[in-house]
This record gives sequence, C-alpha cells and structure tokens, in this order.
Amino acid sequence: MEYKPYTSPYKNQLFGYEFRFFSEKSVWKNYLKQAEDFNLGISFRNNLEMIFRSRYWETRGFDGKTFIKDRYAGNLSVFFHDYPSRMGFGCYENDVIFLYIELCSGNSEAWALTQFQVVRMARPFFNLRDYIKGRRQKKPQWIIDLYNEVSAKLFDEFNLIY
Repeated sequence: MEYKPYTSPYKNQLFGYEFRFFSEKSVWKNYLKQAEDFNLGISFRNNLEMIFRSRYWETRGFDGKTFIKDRYAGNLSVFFHDYPSRMGFGCYENDVIFLYIELCSGNSEAWALTQFQVVRMARPFFNLRDYIKGRRQKKPQWIIDLYNEVSAKLFDEFNLIY
C-alpha cells in the first residue's frame, strides 16, 4: 500500500486539549514528522491520517497519557493509542501497537515495557467503562492488520514476542 500525500486533514483552528496553543496544522505536521523519523512505514502513516481525519478529540477528548504523564507534548504513540481506546475498541492489539511505537521512538526497552504494563493493567477498567456506557465496539480490521505487522517487527527488531 503506497502512502498518498495528505489533503489537509486539519482545520484552520487551534487543536485544543493538550495542545491548546498550537494549530491543528502544526500538530499534524509534528505527528507526521514523528512517523517518518521513527520509520513506522506507510500503513502507519495511512492509519495516522485516518485517525487525524476522524477528529475524535472533539467529541471524545484527548489528554495525553492518563497515568504516566508525557515527557514531552505531542507523543505520537499516545495519540495513536488513544483513538481506538476512546472510540470503544481498545484491545490487546492496540496496546502492542503502542509498545512498538514507544520502542521505535527511542525509549529504552525498560521504559517502554513499563508503560505497556501500565496500559495493560488499566485496560479492563476502560473496557468495562465503555461497556457500561454502551460504547464497546468490535475491533476494526485495520487494528488486526497493523498488529500482525507490528508483532513480527517486535520480534525481528527488538527480540520481543507479543
């Protein structure tokens, strides 16, 4: 699948939430640059564009990391992970994708695995909350496809089996 150049997935306004002083354009360019710098590939970038176009933060919110706060604003792994979680299809596969982005971003393996474990421990709480609110959904195919791609790379690049 070839990456196609985006056609302005952002509006000419401030992003809000964690980035209340930044335009959507600057936030989008930041995430796109991180995806390129971390060498995440075309499927990641296409899904990133789909997530950004969804504008989920307008209805579901976005606050960065919930339990362990970001070291810096604009963390791609958190933005990418929050979309499925906030839309009601957070799952193990989504958490593994989060781990992979954290490792690709240059974080130490110990730090990335710690964050992964925190996310895994919190998952039942968030899934129960979504179920009670009637927001729990079946995970989409793109998460399964990305998980399959990522789990192979975790083993090849980091010698981790997930």
